[in-house]
Amino acid sequence: EYVSPDLVACCKTFLEQRQRHMNIFELAAVASYCSVACNDDEAGDLIGGIVEEVCNSWRQRESVPWSAWRMLTTSAAQTNVANQQLF
Repeated sequence: EYVSPDLVACCKTFLEQRQRHMNIFELAAVASYCSVACNDDEAGDLIGGIVEEVCNSWRQRESVPWSAWRMLTTSAAQTNVANQQLF
């Protein structure tokens, strides 16, 4: 697998600036990439923040494709982030 530190940095910056404007599928895609591209501590913090964002009450009204939930739960599991709230 090829991991790009530049792409990881870009994902982090984009999340910091626009996280609330991203849909759940986009958040899941970033989580999926970062779960394999970042070190464990860094990925855990990043994905933990994404999981919290996805579970906000206003987000729960958003229609979410199964593939997005699968990416989120898999990313959380790979980085040992508690993911029970996603269910």
